[in-house]
Amino acid sequence: MNENRRRNIQQLRWAATSNPNDPLAQAELGEALLDREEISDSIPYLRRACELNPGEASHSFQLGRALAFQAQYEAAAERFDAARKLKPSWSLPYRRLGGICIERLSRWDQARRVFLQALQNDRSDWTAYTGLGRCCIQGRDSLRARQEARRLAPPIADRDAIDMGVARALEIHGRYAEALECYTEAADTDRNRSEALGGIARLTEVLGDPATAQSCHQLALQTGELEHKEAFARYLFRISEFDLARKLWCETQPEWNSFSQARGAPARTVLLDTATGGYGDTLQFVRLAGWLKQAGARTIIQCQASACGLAETVPGVDLAVARHDPRPAADCVLAPGVEAFLLLNTGFESGNLPPYVRPSTALQGLWRERTKCWPPCRVGIVWRGSGFSSCDKYTNRTVPLSMFRSMAQIPGVTLFSLQLGPGARDVKLDRDIPVVDLAGHIETFSDTAAAALALDLVVSVDTSVAHLAGACGVPVFVLLPFRCCHRWLQQREDTPWYRSMKLFRQRTPGDWAEVMQRLVVDVRKFPAASNSY
Repeated sequence: MNENRRRNIQQLRWAATSNPNDPLAQAELGEALLDREEISDSIPYLRRACELNPGEASHSFQLGRALAFQAQYEAAAERFDAARKLKPSWSLPYRRLGGICIERLSRWDQARRVFLQALQNDRSDWTAYTGLGRCCIQGRDSLRARQEARRLAPPIADRDAIDMGVARALEIHGRYAEALECYTEAADTDRNRSEALGGIARLTEVLGDPATAQSCHQLALQTGELEHKEAFARYLFRISEFDLARKLWCETQPEWNSFSQARGAPARTVLLDTATGGYGDTLQFVRLAGWLKQAGARTIIQCQASACGLAETVPGVDLAVARHDPRPAADCVLAPGVEAFLLLNTGFESGNLPPYVRPSTALQGLWRERTKCWPPCRVGIVWRGSGFSSCDKYTNRTVPLSMFRSMAQIPGVTLFSLQLGPGARDVKLDRDIPVVDLAGHIETFSDTAAAALALDLVVSVDTSVAHLAGACGVPVFVLLPFRCCHRWLQQREDTPWYRSMKLFRQRTPGDWAEVMQRLVVDVRKFPAASNSY
């Protein structure tokens, strides 16, 4: 653990222990533990803060966050609702409560009331318009949904914003043809033209009309808005037009561009901030430290606490700190994305990037001992991603565990669960599939990396474990939804990011069965499985 992080936690623990009846001391420690992903430890302190000062909205909100992380959705909803009532002008509790009501509890009436109240407080809250739209599209076509949203919205609401909220809702729920119709109508009005063109570009691309997609991207560019340049650059990246994408990103990413142009200048300290993205982003983008080091930089990475230990093993990383640790002094702070690989001229397009993550030798030995009693072929599996995409068959990253049954039946294959979070419970719920559950032994990404290295193959949906296996050089098969992230490009089964990775794409939205059929064929051919017959 970073010394600053250790000292700060010790100070907060001392304060909370010395002042057991001080709600602020309890809350500060609870929030620090929550931000460092020590969820179970954070809850007692946050609960105590709420008991000591039940009138403080932030205490209830933070406790709601912690409970949601642990999939205690009913209790989390209660805390978000309490925070909303205690501080009606604060928008975050409305968003969290409405989201949980829709995504986790299917409480559509409560969600509708929450979003309507949010609009009453702030007529410019676009997330509230979207939330209202999501409630109104249930059981209605796009026209009736817009009519219902207009009827329900408070008088101060913006009618055009109501319609755009319905369009966004239809897109979120995978009703692309209806969403496209709404965006097309909205593009005729000056107020909505910019956002509508972006929506048309996104949806015509996924619906198989690349000519219209590119045309709308170019029309959106004429608005001069930065977000449209970035969207078009991502589109060009996806279709492997790397030179054109690089040109646009040079305009939208001045920090990276200026750093790239400054090679050979006096050494500088660069902080790579990956903490605002997901774990997969951190694991993919931390390899940039090597190129920054070659450019003469001292490189610090600020990332999620559970990734710090592993990040420090990556060539080029001089220091890794957790996202809520004090930020070390740096000459520049860079937020990496796929564009950085183009702007730094890393040559990633060649697909010849070597593995770059390696946990300690001792940890690798521990995991080899833990798995050695099972002969090859040992296959680690991850079937569920994080995030709220389950309502969209085009983007849903979750494969039912039951679909791995045919893989478990391959002679010589033993399945090992690397699944963490709420999805880990599926192993106990589906006893028909023989799976060795490793979740109880995994605390950090270093553990997951060592576990993957002790196995012969990893099969994962598009989540952090897929990136981790690729970064370690472990053979990994990745299951991609029909509408996947632009980083995976188009149509290819290989990827320039990881030499050991093979991509299995959905050919029809929501159809994992056909993907799993292809996957099982390849697992049967996998050397370790073939040798077990």
